[in-house]
Amino acid sequence: MTEREPPDIDQHDEPLEDWVIDALVERQVLVPISESEVARAERDGLAFEGLLPDSLRGFAPRASLAQAPLATVVALHERRTLTRKQAWLGHGLSAVVGAAAAAAALLLWKGHYHDKSLHLAQDQNAIATFATVPAGGSVPTAIGPFAVCGTPCCAGTDCSEAKAALRQCASLRRCVSCASIASDERYRLRIGRMAPTSTGQFLLDKTPGKSLELCVRVASSPLACSKAFAGGDGEEAWVPLPLTATSADLLAGLTVQLRWVGEDDAMASWSYPIENNATVLCNGIAVKVKLPDGEVVGSLSMFLDDAYYVELGRGKSLIELGQRVAKLRFEDIRPQIYETAGSVNERFAVTIGPMGKAAAEAARYAAFVQGFEARVVNGFDYRGNALGVPRP
Repeated sequence: MTEREPPDIDQHDEPLEDWVIDALVERQVLVPISESEVARAERDGLAFEGLLPDSLRGFAPRASLAQAPLATVVALHERRTLTRKQAWLGHGLSAVVGAAAAAAALLLWKGHYHDKSLHLAQDQNAIATFATVPAGGSVPTAIGPFAVCGTPCCAGTDCSEAKAALRQCASLRRCVSCASIASDERYRLRIGRMAPTSTGQFLLDKTPGKSLELCVRVASSPLACSKAFAGGDGEEAWVPLPLTATSADLLAGLTVQLRWVGEDDAMASWSYPIENNATVLCNGIAVKVKLPDGEVVGSLSMFLDDAYYVELGRGKSLIELGQRVAKLRFEDIRPQIYETAGSVNERFAVTIGPMGKAAAEAARYAAFVQGFEARVVNGFDYRGNALGVPRP
């Protein structure tokens, strides 16, 4: 800020504006910001005594956080007791003070954040709650629990707002959100065995020794096939396919083909675009496979399951895996073990899930905080039913 006479009226507007700004700064209507203005304020020992904006005058730390103020934070009334020369310290340091205040606010916010639980969607229907590390870091982040139901909800036994027709979900989901399905969420297709009609049974009886398979495609994905009928009492009635799909994939078209094992041509088929919503996630998709002439040969159901597992480790020994996860802290959730199609040294996998994408990432992070290099997988090479984890 430099000394100069007011400009004549016939001079250019820019010098006039500069003169007005200097006058406002000197009268403390404006805070000095340019290098010359700050130098002048430092030399003259000026202290800005203007009122704070309403948004800052109403600012106060939370009661729970005000108990331990930072040593670098100085109360305004204390600061005003300093001499005007000392109060400024130099306007050039005002930016530093502001940055320090912002950093202090960030630290206070982070401390408050650690007092809370981190809520993340398990899928589109439930909420996964992970207790975060306290400020002292004495208690490790827990994996779990998964809360019962978020709001607003439309279906499931845990959804008090569900209509009667959607209270019991055939998919076994306990809660389904009313919200639109996330575009990046993936679902794994689970297919049931086919129930043949009289026409379908007639075709089977005509071709003894041959067997049928069901092959599924979503959008332009490769076909994923499974036996059309259970081979015995020990075989599961439902088969999770090594195939995941987004809502956009389903809308592009879901196709089911019925064909003889060993042949590429479909004997019968069914194909429709599927709009994913709460009803589909609750009750699944009804499929009626038809011959080219429209005759139905069989019916089956399909469900959209959560597609993600958090794998905590693999090994050849169940006892070894049990000892490994015994070091982890879980809350209202239990890990399980699957046999895999991997090598001898990776015959078993200890995991939690299935769950939605957001919950899987949160669980992986919770394990990482406890020192585990967990990973998120789709579990395509898992075999059979889940086993309990043996206690060490």
